[in-house]
Amino acid sequence: MANREENIKKINAELEQLSDEELDQVAGGNKTQTSDDSYFLKRIGYMNETWCTATLVGWWVSGSKAVDDGWSQVGIMSVTHPWDDNEYFDKENGNKRLTRKEAYTLALERRGYNAAGIRDFNFEKYGL
Repeated sequence: MANREENIKKINAELEQLSDEELDQVAGGNKTQTSDDSYFLKRIGYMNETWCTATLVGWWVSGSKAVDDGWSQVGIMSVTHPWDDNEYFDKENGNKRLTRKEAYTLALERRGYNAAGIRDFNFEKYGL
């Protein structure tokens, strides 16, 4: 099984082979989830920076690692994918697989949001 660094090297090699037109199409793909995650995690205090989708095209290694590290502070392991849906696992509950919305909800709970605050939270802003 390949480790994270090997996977990142493979992804970067594939990115370098894409034309500018192909990269433009990729930028609208699921890098959007990783970008939205960075904005969400910054808003609730688990990241100090955000990563826009276009920046992730050229800086996937740094950006995806920053988002993974932000989720880790919440107690959630994220597996960010440039072309596929991100994956989320609750490290504090035996690595239980979470949907993206479950991960957001759990992050809000762990940040101290009450039920009303979570119910009123604008999840749509983050593609949920």
